[in-house]
Amino acid sequence: MNHAHNVFLEVALEGGLIEAALVMFYLVVVVQRLSRVSDRLLPRLSFLSICVVLVHSTVD
Repeated sequence: MNHAHNVFLEVALEGGLIEAALVMFYLVVVVQRLSRVSDRLLPRLSFLSICVVLVHSTVD
């Protein structure tokens, strides 16, 4: 097996502390943007697509 099946774990192991911190920063920014999502359809669908990719990355 050449890689971990969890992208976040693989990033932490290969990239070290700095890269893991950058991924955590990205996740914090995404969660903060959740509170700013307006009533329009496109921002909601964009946020949902990001969440689907992040959830899929934990098990692929």
